[in-house]
Amino acid sequence: MSDIQIEIINAGTQPIEVANATGVGVTVTDGAVIELEVTSGPTGPRGEVGATGPRGVQGEIGAVGPTGAASSVAGPTGATGASGQSITGPTGAAGAASTVTGPTGSVGATGATGARGSDGAAGQSVTGPTGSRGSDGTAGAVGPTGASVTGPTGAAGAVSTVTGPTGAAGAAGAASTVTGPTGSTGAAGAASTVTGPTGATGAAGAASTVTGPTGSAGAASTVTGPTGATGSPASATTDASALVSGTLPDARLSSAIATYANLAANANSSTSVIDIFPRGEVSLQTGTPTSGLVWWTFFTPATTVTVSSITMVTGNTTAASGLTLARFGLYTFDETTATLVARVASDTTLFGSLVTAYQRSFATAGGYPSSYTCNAGSRYGIGVIVVGTTMPNLVGRAVGVGVSGLSPRMSGSLASQSDLPTSATVSTSQQSQQFARLS
Repeated sequence: MSDIQIEIINAGTQPIEVANATGVGVTVTDGAVIELEVTSGPTGPRGEVGATGPRGVQGEIGAVGPTGAASSVAGPTGATGASGQSITGPTGAAGAASTVTGPTGSVGATGATGARGSDGAAGQSVTGPTGSRGSDGTAGAVGPTGASVTGPTGAAGAVSTVTGPTGAAGAAGAASTVTGPTGSTGAAGAASTVTGPTGATGAAGAASTVTGPTGSAGAASTVTGPTGATGSPASATTDASALVSGTLPDARLSSAIATYANLAANANSSTSVIDIFPRGEVSLQTGTPTSGLVWWTFFTPATTVTVSSITMVTGNTTAASGLTLARFGLYTFDETTATLVARVASDTTLFGSLVTAYQRSFATAGGYPSSYTCNAGSRYGIGVIVVGTTMPNLVGRAVGVGVSGLSPRMSGSLASQSDLPTSATVSTSQQSQQFARLS
């Protein structure tokens, strides 16, 4: 077999075998790959030429595949272009000089002579440096020492036998301030035979309500002992009828009567401080003063205590800011006039934080004392003033409408003040009391 021409259109990978052929030509259309194998077998009889088959239908072109991912490889940077040329344009020709002269202005009037300037500072007087001290001259030669000559000793004179007159007596010395030794104790005097007057009979002790057991009868004594002075029973309590001052010290009270220490402890306080009302009655917030308002809370201590500081406490609503003055003080009060007796220094950091206790010591500026004794049963007041932009909220207790002004007055106020007044008439009441502790 020879002269075989093969044409393949739109073919995939196709194996084609041609046996005993020479001069085989292959035409490939649309990039198909043809594997062609030619073998040499025996030549068979030639067959009839077959009819030409119809041309195959061209297949549809396949869809375009998806675009590949963007490359992450940067291509090389191109070379930098040459700098642009700086070209300076030609300079224009100079204009012709003007030959026109303007008219000359008239001379102005002479101004007034200015005032004489101040004299300059006096020149400095400078003293030149002192010249150095000249060198000392050469010391002269030391002269020779003169000879030491001792004159002859005269003969001793005869002893005088004449006594001179006695001089006048000197003035008496000042009285001695030294105490001489104490003399020995004299012998004891004889025992007195005089019986002194019998002392007054002491108050009878309270009758006992307890009947003790009856002891057995002892033998009758035939000895009469001396009669002792009658005194108050050592363990007897004081009869109420003997009270004349209205108070008794705790040591003289019966154990059945609560002392102030018991009462203070029950109110969560102590005998060394004065809480102007029980802390258990304090609410978280009671009121906010206005700028320049003096606010008093009055109280009566149950015991006498010497104090040197005051403590007040802020609430949880508003802290102070922009203050120009803030302080509190201790007043005496007679139900009409409040008189300042001790105060703390003004401190613009007072009440600057919420829910904070501010303790300040008494200041002595202005002649006020560093400590003060509050007496039991006397009336006092704590006055506080704040001047500034934002007023603080202070803790205390609320007082019913119309109650705070009843006598004895519980609270009071005075508006439009620049500082704590030294004395003030209190006529306006407040419907709350600010808590304070004196210690």
